[in-house]
Amino acid sequence: MNGIDNSVNLKVRIAGLLMPNPTMLASGILGMSAETLRRAADAGAGAVVTKSVGLKPNSGYPNPTVIQVECGFLNAVGLPNPGIHKFAEEIRALRNLMVPVIVSVFGFSPEEYAEVAGLAEDAGASAIELNLSCPHVKG
Repeated sequence: MNGIDNSVNLKVRIAGLLMPNPTMLASGILGMSAETLRRAADAGAGAVVTKSVGLKPNSGYPNPTVIQVECGFLNAVGLPNPGIHKFAEEIRALRNLMVPVIVSVFGFSPEEYAEVAGLAEDAGASAIELNLSCPHVKG
C-alpha cells in the first residue's frame, strides 16, 4: 500500500490533457532530467513540467545566483539548459509516463519559440508551456 487513498476521483481535464489529479510539478530545477520528472510523477504529480529549454545549450549565470533579501530570496540563474536537441532525449525517455509531460520553452524570437516547441512536440511532449518572462536580456 502506498498510503494514498485512491477512492476519491480527482481526475481533471485541463487544456485537453487528462490528469489523474490537478497537481503539477512546476517548471524548475526538478524538471531537468527524465529521472527527476519520473520521480515527481511517481510521487503523485498529475502532470510534470520540465525546466525551460531553449534552442542552444546555455550554462547560465555564474554563482551567486540566489541571494537572500529582507523579504525573501531573489534568483537569476540565467536559464541553464542543455538545448532542445540534447533535451529531446529526456523527453523521449518519458513517453511511457502515465501523466502528461509539459515542456517549458523559451526563445529570443517568435520563430525560435516555434522551432523549440516543434522539436519538443516531435520528441513526445504532451503540451508546451511558453516561458515569456525569460530571457530578460537580449540574446
